[in-house]
Amino acid sequence: MITKILPPTKNREINYDNKGSCKRLVNYFEHEGKELDQEAYYFSQEEDGLSKEEVVQQIDGNVKGLKREDTKFVSLVISPSSEELSHIKDNSEKLKEYTRQVMDNYARHFKLKNGKELEGKDLVWYGIVHKTRKYHWNDKGVRDGDVRRGDQKSGIQTHVHIVVSTRDKEQKVSLNPKTSRARFNIIEFQRSSAELFQKQFKYEKQTHYHKDKPLRERTHIDQIRYFEKRINQLAEKYDLNETTVTNLRNKALETGYSKEFYQAMKEYTKRLNRGEGRKDELPEFENLRKADRQETRVFARNQVNQPIRTKSISFAVESVLKGANVNKDDDREILKDLSNRRRGSLGI
Repeated sequence: MITKILPPTKNREINYDNKGSCKRLVNYFEHEGKELDQEAYYFSQEEDGLSKEEVVQQIDGNVKGLKREDTKFVSLVISPSSEELSHIKDNSEKLKEYTRQVMDNYARHFKLKNGKELEGKDLVWYGIVHKTRKYHWNDKGVRDGDVRRGDQKSGIQTHVHIVVSTRDKEQKVSLNPKTSRARFNIIEFQRSSAELFQKQFKYEKQTHYHKDKPLRERTHIDQIRYFEKRINQLAEKYDLNETTVTNLRNKALETGYSKEFYQAMKEYTKRLNRGEGRKDELPEFENLRKADRQETRVFARNQVNQPIRTKSISFAVESVLKGANVNKDDDREILKDLSNRRRGSLGI
């Protein structure tokens, strides 16, 4: 049983800001359902058959006491496994009742100063059941070329999308699960939500739950992964051509995936949002400081463990790539790609 809180940056199919109106998110939920010939009605703790207009009105109107820059709502998803869905015979009504229990659980996990314990009825939230899923840009099958983005996934794929206000129904208390673990322990919430399913439906098998990874020191490979992902997101969102994407990746490599490159990415994104200039021109990246270079470094090994050498490589990247032979397979693929890219840019 996977229960996640999704920040806007995680949602690759819709660009929305949870510091404003929830209209774009709600429209997306409805569009996704109608596109797959599903009913597009919402339900809440006590009601069913609600329209998107009612949802938007209630969420957007429940903001008294919040500042302009405060988060106004959050998006959750409840995703049972295929075995769990089979256990309840893929019954949407049972899944709705379970969702109401989860939102009771969500409310109870907020620790308030006065010691008061909330319930689902104290929240302003709405859910919608989707029966199918589509492949997204970052799914393994799409990356491997086995399926196309937008293709429908096989098997039982029923899940629930939820939008919930960060103010209680009386608009007296802020309820943002992302502010502090002391105020809202997300791992405990996810664990207990999984146990709720077992208890409510007498499901005897072990049910797995999504949980945050423990905090650890950020490494160079994390930095590389992050920028590779950001460049891919920009390419998809703004339909960048292959040459522009290659130039961005080369700039990232030249600068050693630096903070300055990150700031340039932010300025470039803002310009694209405003619709100014040409997408293939990159003035934001022209004067970035290049990373120090080290001569003749072994910085990656391919899958048959043959060393690859280059004449020059940024030190920040080299420091992690030289240990590629002990990384996981997915890291090895990233490093191999960077190796080939670097060699190509140097003409060797």
